[in-house]
Amino acid sequence: MTFNEINNFVSYINGPIVFPRIFRINIHSHIQNSQYTNTRNRNRNRNRITAYNLVKKRISEEGFLINVTNGRVIGQSTNIIWRNLTPAEKNIFRNYAIQIRSIIDNRN
Repeated sequence: MTFNEINNFVSYINGPIVFPRIFRINIHSHIQNSQYTNTRNRNRNRNRITAYNLVKKRISEEGFLINVTNGRVIGQSTNIIWRNLTPAEKNIFRNYAIQIRSIIDNRN
């Protein structure tokens, strides 16, 4: 992992085409395709659904599209992007996390 790889990936994510896409999350698809639906682990996994983790998941998905799969590059890039998001942008992901946890709680 190099500093250049991280900077290049952060620049790609912050670009005018990709950056707006990270804010689009299909909540129901996220729940169906995740480990959160397992009844035995529901409460433990429910607490792992955070705004930061949703950002990291979206950044990882975008990285997959351009063959960036190095976990350290994705993790460091997520940290940089998260720190640079405005409070309003972070609230979008917080609201998604709240909605997902609420849906999981109601699936008793």
